[in-house]
Amino acid sequence: MNQPIRVLGIVGSPRRGGNTERLVDDVLRGSQSVGAEIGKIALSDHRVESCLGCLTCYPEGRDRCANHDDAMAAITQRMKEADVWVLGTPVYCYGPTGLFKTFLDRWICFLPEVYENTAVASVIPLNRATLRAEPTLTMLKTTCQSFGLHYLAGLVAPDLLHVADLDRHPEYRVQAAELGRLLPVGITSLSSIGGVS
Repeated sequence: MNQPIRVLGIVGSPRRGGNTERLVDDVLRGSQSVGAEIGKIALSDHRVESCLGCLTCYPEGRDRCANHDDAMAAITQRMKEADVWVLGTPVYCYGPTGLFKTFLDRWICFLPEVYENTAVASVIPLNRATLRAEPTLTMLKTTCQSFGLHYLAGLVAPDLLHVADLDRHPEYRVQAAELGRLLPVGITSLSSIGGVS
């Protein structure tokens, strides 16, 4: 019997229960509805220190980070156990939140076993036009590419500033759930061509 696909949502918004988290939750529910195991990490609940640029971890010994006493090791372990990461961040000044960028910077410490054979989807709400999400989306896609991650798809949801704004855009919630339903199919397709196990 095959193991269910494991989908992990990672929320990079400092606002709990906000648009980003609600949309990530919708993606996770969609994945769960087709048999995936789901989990979620809200970065705002954890202390993740900034990369010090000390290069203790690079290029050898990537498991030796100078910031060994923050939550990143526990977060990394959960990421290692997942087949798909759903990365969610709102757009702040044309980029991800500082919280999410700090998390992303710490990926330099990842050993290949953390990310090999992993797929990624993204959720990016923002308060203006879709075009303003491009720098964030490009950052995510480029980072995934540099680590050899398989970027599957993303949802960019404009016109969301206040939490209540999502209630005026039910189409985003439908799209997020559909994205979630497709993620296990996407990773299975990659597996069938040898990209993901």
